[in-house]
Amino acid sequence: MSVTRPTSVRSIYVDLRCLQDAGSADHEIGVHIADLLRERPSCAWRDTRVVGLLDPALPELARHLRPLCDDTTFCLNPVTHPGRLDVFIQSSPMTHDIADTWAFRRGRGILAVAIVHDFSLCERPGLMSPRAQRIEYLAKLARLRNYDCFFPVSPACARQLRDLIGIEERRVCVTGAETASEPDRRGERFWGGLTAALSAAEARPQRFSIGRKRLPRLAYFSPYPPDRSGIAAFSEQVLAAAGQRFEVSLYTDAPGPLRLPAHVCHAGPVTYAPLVNGAYEASLLVIGNSQSHSPIAGIAERYGGPLVLHDSPMTEHPPARCFKSLLIRADPVLVHSVALQKLLRDRNGARCQVLPFPPLRQFAGEELASAHREEVRLKLGLAPGAFVISTFGDAVAWQASAMCIVGLELLRSWQVPAEMHFVGAVGGAANDLRRVARQYGVADRVHWAEDQADGRRCRDYLIASDAAIQLRPHGFGQTSHTLANCASAGLPTIARQGLIEACGAPEYCKGLEELHSPLELAELLAGIAGGARGQWRDSAARAAYLATNNFGRYAAAVAEALGYE
Repeated sequence: MSVTRPTSVRSIYVDLRCLQDAGSADHEIGVHIADLLRERPSCAWRDTRVVGLLDPALPELARHLRPLCDDTTFCLNPVTHPGRLDVFIQSSPMTHDIADTWAFRRGRGILAVAIVHDFSLCERPGLMSPRAQRIEYLAKLARLRNYDCFFPVSPACARQLRDLIGIEERRVCVTGAETASEPDRRGERFWGGLTAALSAAEARPQRFSIGRKRLPRLAYFSPYPPDRSGIAAFSEQVLAAAGQRFEVSLYTDAPGPLRLPAHVCHAGPVTYAPLVNGAYEASLLVIGNSQSHSPIAGIAERYGGPLVLHDSPMTEHPPARCFKSLLIRADPVLVHSVALQKLLRDRNGARCQVLPFPPLRQFAGEELASAHREEVRLKLGLAPGAFVISTFGDAVAWQASAMCIVGLELLRSWQVPAEMHFVGAVGGAANDLRRVARQYGVADRVHWAEDQADGRRCRDYLIASDAAIQLRPHGFGQTSHTLANCASAGLPTIARQGLIEACGAPEYCKGLEELHSPLELAELLAGIAGGARGQWRDSAARAAYLATNNFGRYAAAVAEALGYE
């Protein structure tokens, strides 16, 4: 499956379900569509990019039909481009349900056309015996009104369009099916009629803005503060940086009122409507690992489109069915590490692009200066002269937490005045941590707060500490906001090697392939303690890391992935 993001070339999207479906592929409908597409190289549309829309629930497209299109995709949520009108061809509107292709609407920069073959069931209503079948057929009939122009295969079919649903003659171009006597008149009728319809649509008045070129309109689906999740805070900073590149409407189930940048509007809760109402050139679905993402995941499964995939437990058990269903229609998939990109490519065939992974916390130079660091250490009550080691986040990885305490005892035996601070929720691990600390004689050198650390306290420890340890288990390309924050603060940090690589952490962050013993950990910490404290706070390595990993670069990378750079 090929990537279908917009380029400078106009695109034609064609619903190819009639060629996947054995009931129509070798009959009049399928033959007619296949012949029209074969004629395209000989007409004025020869250089236009054709994308075939497929249904994963139907059989694969036959091999001999694949050359009819330049690309194929399962995505039903395309990215379009301001100032350019793409084309959508609905090839079998009365055979296949067209509700899920409503995203291909003119308001989204798409001229929607329908090829109409017949209304046989209206002529022979006795064929529609179940009541549900009649209702479904009448619904398809009503939905035809949403198309911009129509290409019936006969004058009789054109009359029925007028009589049954009131389509004006100016929106209709009769093409006729291929016959032995006139095999070529159809490159004139269909493709010529499409050219005329597109020219007429482009001549109509469009929205305009004064003083600048209009930015792409983006529907952004995500948790947002006051939702308590790292992804909510991450999206807040993404949107703050997106104002130079998008007109953003935020769709979130977070309780309001929301604090939003001036260029972002709160458009309402998460719903399917923005994808089909024609108001946006693109939508961006942000998926993470909390229950708050379930409605967004539902949209991704049904329509697909651009998908930002944050770290998720779903990736830990691939190919989990729920996870694969998110990727089938996603186009493109945006991830934060090369390792996750490779995993999704190898196991799911997904085409992924890697975005920068910026830290949530940014630090001004004066915050990290020695004088201010000493003030913060005094405020936190840290022992004067202590080599302060902090570990952030919940103390849930019990084995790693215990090794940290044993490593602390080794450091102190080597005359390093080390102290360990758990900055986060300790919870049920508290008793075990106390027991190990007493057993190794460092109970008075291990500290934590009884309540969960708030944002201010975490920030203070990032400024005040001399080293950090982040030994969360790593696999499947996950990244770590905490490791990124440590790197942002210029704080030397020990983490698992896979996590170091996934986050693109700078040289003052040291990796362990596996944590086999406390001795390995203590030796790395001793190396940090033996250097100049605070040497990385204003270093070229930190500056280089932040120059690459920031939300301005992130917004630019998103724009590029969507085809707007």
